[in-house]
Amino acid sequence: MLLCTACGGSDSEPAGGGTNNKPTTHQLQINIFMPEHPVVTRSEPVLVNSKADENVNSMDVWVVVSQATTHFTAGKVVGHLSLDIANPSSFEGGIYQMSVNEDFVKELPKVNVYVTANVKPSNTGITLTASSSDNASVNTTLSDATLSGGYFGLTPSLTTQVPIEGLPMSGVLKDQVINDASTPLLKVTTPVKVVRAVSKIRFIFSRSDTGETDQLHINSISLDAGMIPEEESLFLDGPYDYTTKRSHIKEGTTYLPAEETTLADELESIIIPASTYPARFAYDPENPDQLKGQDYEDLIDRGLQGVDNNNNPELVELQRYYLRESDKKLKGKIYYTIGNGEEGWPKYTEFEMTSDGDFTRNHTWIVYGYFTGKETLTISSIDVTEWDQKNTGHDIYNW
Repeated sequence: MLLCTACGGSDSEPAGGGTNNKPTTHQLQINIFMPEHPVVTRSEPVLVNSKADENVNSMDVWVVVSQATTHFTAGKVVGHLSLDIANPSSFEGGIYQMSVNEDFVKELPKVNVYVTANVKPSNTGITLTASSSDNASVNTTLSDATLSGGYFGLTPSLTTQVPIEGLPMSGVLKDQVINDASTPLLKVTTPVKVVRAVSKIRFIFSRSDTGETDQLHINSISLDAGMIPEEESLFLDGPYDYTTKRSHIKEGTTYLPAEETTLADELESIIIPASTYPARFAYDPENPDQLKGQDYEDLIDRGLQGVDNNNNPELVELQRYYLRESDKKLKGKIYYTIGNGEEGWPKYTEFEMTSDGDFTRNHTWIVYGYFTGKETLTISSIDVTEWDQKNTGHDIYNW
């Protein structure tokens, strides 16, 4: 794995240089662990390619005193780094340093570490104070930052593509103890794990290549009432752990929509590709031979691209949506028609997540529907969770 190492002072000034000489001031070292690939659940953790969703274009790091000492008030910012990433598609995080003063070295106060990636006013509505001299408000601003309104919500428009700034990501450590000051290099020994603050739904369809399955027309896709919170905190209240479905919904927030709402409509003109055996793309957790992880995602990608069918697609993706996380069990309806014109037979089928919390941050939900001519549309879904780092065994992260 390529380790990206950078040094910076509290206002992103170089500190320590690139030579072998010891730095003239004390440095605080922070380990930042960026996401890389999602993992499919209902099985053992395995790797799935997340493609453009993983890009990291910019990153900010704040170190804030968490408990007051003689020289430091709780909430005082002791360092800030702001970085533009040269290679967004391959960035994995790394080791970063910032200068700290003598009072910090003497007292070694406990600290909170906040990391954001791709968080800009234009794609999140969030403005975070960059100057470490604004100690009175920065900690509060970080703790209270929320995604709300039209940012990754349902209105006024849905987010169907990754913004040019990237998907917002965050990570936080609370009440960290700094190692002893016997050397000029101090360390926050626990790595900060940074993950996406939003989640994703994908809708994929196919039909059998026999019978009159070409009479299938998808009309619209809707989401039931009360699914997505109006406000989601940018940061969790502690480190991210994909084994627990942690979310940080703003206390007292309302859930949208107020009533069943349409995610996509006027889909009738979209041609549903035919497949010799569309059931092979369905995820069946009871099947011992079910493809998992990267193999399953590769199967979906091949179907969309027609790799196994002389470049004739066997699947179509009718849309993907990036939304704020939710602690609800998401569910909705797919409205479709069998037949043409006035002779069409309108119907609908429901889709639903497996359990509450499957759409907490950093998750993907794939809903797959296929038609075999048996009057109803068959629905299969898989919960894809946790864009996780593939090199978790690397000793640099102490894991």
